[in-house]
Amino acid sequence: MTHPLPDERLREQHKKRLSWMPWLYFSLKERHPAWAEAWQKEVEVQDFLRAAETITIGEGCFIAPEAALFAEPNRTLLIGDRCGIAAHAFVHDLPPDRPIRVQPVRSKGIVIGKDVWIGANAGVTDDVTIGDHAVVAMGAVVTHDVPEYAIVVGVHARVSGRRG
Repeated sequence: MTHPLPDERLREQHKKRLSWMPWLYFSLKERHPAWAEAWQKEVEVQDFLRAAETITIGEGCFIAPEAALFAEPNRTLLIGDRCGIAAHAFVHDLPPDRPIRVQPVRSKGIVIGKDVWIGANAGVTDDVTIGDHAVVAMGAVVTHDVPEYAIVVGVHARVSGRRG
């Protein structure tokens, strides 16, 4: 016999689902957008990132609280409107030819276009532009620019298809 879960436990499960599958945020059923938008404000992910880093976040974005986004002065990260960034996505640059303790603080920045989805455990290196409406698959490592509407997968990410 199954026992229904209390609404609070179901809501926590929905939050996990959105964190790992942020595209669902943009297609929530009628009763869900209100709590999901409130949750995104409540956890203050976007406000914190704007205050702590040099990040510009477009309108209507969803950023999982578990995502790791880093930018510093002269290392701007631009995120376009209606983007979804999943849990454990890591957006930062660490050149592999030096020990981490001596990594220089220099980079050109990252641009994420409008309506982009970055999957869980994806990485985006410095000086990359992800075009509007692109999809970065879970676990992909993006080291080069991604064209608009492209679907990229793998390490190093390569175009495997196109949206639409």
